[in-house]
Amino acid sequence: MSISPAKIEDNIYHLGTFGSPPIASIFLVEGKRLALIESGPPCVSEDIVRAIEALGFKASEVRHIIVSHIHIDHAGGSGRLLKKMPNAEVIAYQPGVKHLIDPSRLIPSARMALGDILQYWGEPEPLPAQKVKAVHDGDTLDLEGVTLRFIATPGHAPHEMAIFEEKTRSIFTGDTVGVYRHSSKTLVPDSPPPSFDYPAAMESLNRLLGLKPNWLMIPHYGYWSNAQEMLQLNLEVYKQWAELLKTVVSNNGGVDEALAEIVKKYPKYSPLTTDPYALKLLRMDIAGFLGYFQKTNT
Repeated sequence: MSISPAKIEDNIYHLGTFGSPPIASIFLVEGKRLALIESGPPCVSEDIVRAIEALGFKASEVRHIIVSHIHIDHAGGSGRLLKKMPNAEVIAYQPGVKHLIDPSRLIPSARMALGDILQYWGEPEPLPAQKVKAVHDGDTLDLEGVTLRFIATPGHAPHEMAIFEEKTRSIFTGDTVGVYRHSSKTLVPDSPPPSFDYPAAMESLNRLLGLKPNWLMIPHYGYWSNAQEMLQLNLEVYKQWAELLKTVVSNNGGVDEALAEIVKKYPKYSPLTTDPYALKLLRMDIAGFLGYFQKTNT
């Protein structure tokens, strides 16, 4: 892939959106110490290293690999990157740390949800316990010149967090926000089963909005200077999906019926149904909403 990292704001860099089809946008924060935000999955590790080097840094200078949550497209490449970044530690929200050290339960769950996509992304390696640091809501990390604050944002998953860079008021959102596909200008909630929690997701979006951010750094995909507008769009789209998919559940419908209803009411999603990769992810996000409403009988 073509490597073209870019400086966004002060000491924040967009390393690029990695994978073909695209998997994740990855970011680098520079203080006196370097922090990588998200590892991506194993298949993009070498490209991430090349992007860091294209900025004039060495991979060995990275001291922190911060993952917003433990899903493979965000944390799965950590093991490979640690081999290139021997001075780094992996930082994750406390509820997910055990699955980074022992991914034996994570991999079968990912295989069931993702199918062939997991083969493309690659399976995660277990991380040495001494290389993993757990953080909690409100904890901070001083990069010497840049401070990052960790914000618990469950909803997408119980082990989800966002990272707030206080000086520029930038939020690295993880999957607290949905997937924005630039080609079709559509936002899809990031709501996979089995642990998607709709009220928690809405609460987390509102919590980020309350921080009054200037920038959003979104793994799926890119970065946004209209941060509050993008968060409002997420709140609107998640609510639209919830209202529609509650009705599908009340009529005993499944993913096929829900997909048909979404495309019928919101034709902007129709192009996603012609792309097998995008369609697989779209169906997975629909299943997350359906599963939540089925479990809670709401």
